[in-house]
Amino acid sequence: MGLLENRARAWLFADSLKFSQAGEGIIGVLWLAPLLGFVLGAWGYFAQQTWWASAALAAAILSSAMILLWWGSLNTSSAIFALLFNLVVLVVVLWQQRMRRRQQPHEIRRKIR
Repeated sequence: MGLLENRARAWLFADSLKFSQAGEGIIGVLWLAPLLGFVLGAWGYFAQQTWWASAALAAAILSSAMILLWWGSLNTSSAIFALLFNLVVLVVVLWQQRMRRRQQPHEIRRKIR
């Protein structure tokens, strides 16, 4: 099997999936979804929108799933770097959400007094 034949094949279905050129184009468009999620999450964060964390979390989870699914056809060092980036996004977003929840009871108590 040549390198070009393997580029859009998922390791999970390595023997059963063989994409045409149109199929490879669709797979390429699917990779835009996590990118769009990260861009929207960053924009939402800087614009102080409430939904930014959901967009960033969804993008990181989708990106990680796609990387793992297509592991065999990706450059290993790029895939590892992308997974580390996704892990950092997940940790930062979840940590920030936790800190925000810890501050909310204090703010409510202050408003009552």
